[in-house]
Amino acid sequence: MNKFIANIFSGILSLIHIVVIVGFVLVILNYQKNKDSVVGIFGSIAYESGAFYGILFLIFLLYVLFIGLLSTFVAINENLEEINSTLKNNNK
Repeated sequence: MNKFIANIFSGILSLIHIVVIVGFVLVILNYQKNKDSVVGIFGSIAYESGAFYGILFLIFLLYVLFIGLLSTFVAINENLEEINSTLKNNNK
């Protein structure tokens, strides 16, 4: 059951990666075409290109740290399951 949940969680993390990366690309492309449409999301600071890209970078950095932590937990769980099965086979 644990392996099943870890596999589902791993798949969800992969899907989240794709959605976030596509979202960042779309926001950047939309910002370059029409700054007014992005002002609704980021406020008046979106008119300043440097500040806008700085905020996007900070959001991306926080995303990487948070999702990286979750991905590390999934990898640890998978490795612990392998170690556990190896120990069980050696004890038989």
